[in-house]
Amino acid sequence: METATLTKWSQTFGFLDAEDGRGDVYVHRQEFERAGLEPCVGGAYVFDAVIDTRRPGQRRAARIREA
Repeated sequence: METATLTKWSQTFGFLDAEDGRGDVYVHRQEFERAGLEPCVGGAYVFDAVIDTRRPGQRRAARIREA
């Protein structure tokens, strides 16, 4: 599990700034919906980082929840 802050958000996706210093992690609105959460810029979240198969090398947040 990783911890990060939501730094950017649009209508359907955003980016989390990971505390591990490894760069931004992509997150889709669907992950927030699955967790019953509303995205909040500046909010802290815990998640599993997985490699996004559609964006080689890009990490994606999965199983997100509030920190």
